[in-house]
Amino acid sequence: MQNDSKRRITGEDLRVIRALRNVRSVDVAVVIDRATSTVSSIEAGNRKLDELQSQAVMKAFNIDDDLLNLIRRTIRLSKI
Repeated sequence: MQNDSKRRITGEDLRVIRALRNVRSVDVAVVIDRATSTVSSIEAGNRKLDELQSQAVMKAFNIDDDLLNLIRRTIRLSKI
């Protein structure tokens, strides 16, 4: 298992997770118990998910450490 800082989901991670799992921002908002505007702020990089919120998103949308690593690798490669 990864350490806590590596398991925290970034805004970019969240955007890809939503696309991969075909979920709406309102679905994420319900999982993290925040407004949809907060989800937009997180995806824009203006706010961050905490560890508990990250874990909730990973559990709700069936994202394990291996898939999170693959998502992050894909994001990095898309910037080349």
